[in-house]
Amino acid sequence: MENTIKKLFSSTFTYDIPKDQVTRKSIVDINGGEIEDISENAMGFSEYWQKLQQDIVPRTVEVTNPKFIGHMTSSLPSFFGEISKLITSLNQNVVKTETSHILTFIERKCLEYIHRCVYGDTEYPLAARCGNHMLGTITSNGSLSNTMAMWIARNRALDSEHFSCAEDGMSACLLEKKYRKAVIICSSLAHYSVKKIASLIGIGTNNIISIDVDSNGRMPTDILKKQILQCKKNNICIISIWGIAGTTELGSIDPIDEMAEIAQQHNVHFHVDAAWGGVLALTKYKMLLRGVEKADTVTICGHKQFYLPQGISMMLAKKTQYMNFIETQAKYQARSNSFDLGRWTLEGSRPANSLFLHAALNCIGPKGYESLLQHSFSLCDYFVDKIESTPEFELILPPQMNIVTYRYIPTTLRNKEFYNDAQQQFINSINSSLQKKQWEQGSSFISKTTVNLPQYNFGDTVILRAAIINPLTTTSHLKSILAEQRKIALSLENEILQPSTPQAYSPKALI
Repeated sequence: MENTIKKLFSSTFTYDIPKDQVTRKSIVDINGGEIEDISENAMGFSEYWQKLQQDIVPRTVEVTNPKFIGHMTSSLPSFFGEISKLITSLNQNVVKTETSHILTFIERKCLEYIHRCVYGDTEYPLAARCGNHMLGTITSNGSLSNTMAMWIARNRALDSEHFSCAEDGMSACLLEKKYRKAVIICSSLAHYSVKKIASLIGIGTNNIISIDVDSNGRMPTDILKKQILQCKKNNICIISIWGIAGTTELGSIDPIDEMAEIAQQHNVHFHVDAAWGGVLALTKYKMLLRGVEKADTVTICGHKQFYLPQGISMMLAKKTQYMNFIETQAKYQARSNSFDLGRWTLEGSRPANSLFLHAALNCIGPKGYESLLQHSFSLCDYFVDKIESTPEFELILPPQMNIVTYRYIPTTLRNKEFYNDAQQQFINSINSSLQKKQWEQGSSFISKTTVNLPQYNFGDTVILRAAIINPLTTTSHLKSILAEQRKIALSLENEILQPSTPQAYSPKALI
């Protein structure tokens, strides 16, 4: 099975960057100056295509490269090229059945399948037969899926017999229920879309209760319980408790089952952002998501570990009636009792991107995804072993899925149990420069982020981050990446410690 699945990715489009013509620049140095102004006179497509090949394509990021493991992006199955052409040529608009017909039901069927994997056998007979029952929606990204979920959560929490957020506004609903304000409770590692959502739906970013994670990057449920009681004492409405199945920065998984029980005890909407880890629900690894079936809403991204092209995500609702909290109708479409998908979506016109998911579920399937995960987890284990056996590197956390976090430790600071502020700043500086230099060289890529963990006294800690999901990546690629990093870091150490270097660090301060 593993070799069969990997063959799907072997013919993915790649290109060689012409090193003699293109110099990869740091992202902060890139601007629009190298791009020609759009001409007032139209050109022929062949001329335009040639310009793309010469001037644009070589300057894109080669995310299919097996050594590009810094972000949640990978090579794709080769058959998606044909599916993409079909979607474009058909030009269906799934906002209504009159412009999509059977593709409306393809989308519903895909949502039903993923819903079954997450929640088990519930809700389906009505959803299959009746346009008034919907299990969720396809969106263009995880941020939008999270927005849809919080839209439902807000209206569930505040709508009443006499007032609704949609018609009367959030302030009227808060006043009617005698709440001082509304909040979302999440961990400090929640996706940054929570800030957009809080601003958009009227909660405000200052009303996000962000709880510091524990040493494993997970929500500490004892603190969560205290925050809930504090909110109740102060007449604060909790719109939602937000769990994460695969944090963006660490790949950590919150204690979903325990959080779900807490949410149920306090009658609070429980949302799980499983944008990264949702695919586990289709496989034997579902036990890592224990409790996800208790979530009221779930976000899953197709363009991550489902290996779909960019632009397809899902928001699942545990019960079909939850979707009624956000239903919107119009006279010319999204009509009552119809199957029009526009009744349930924030987006209006949409392409039939659910065909990508439909193709993947049929051509890769659960066993295929299980094989891909097994390959990914195996590579992560290898990478962790290499990091832990190499004195230059320090593992930040044992991976809970397939994101590995680590950092380079300069020569003079190895084997220390504690770093003072100057030493910590030096380590951060080295790792930031290392990541930037590796990106500029262009042969491999690891991302970086800054985390605040208790084992580092919640101080800003710059770490290197590898999302190892590309099926074409091998152990030799991972070994090569670490070798490149050692070479770059040693050069940076020597450069930074030179007395002639501006803002050079004192060697004595770093011992």
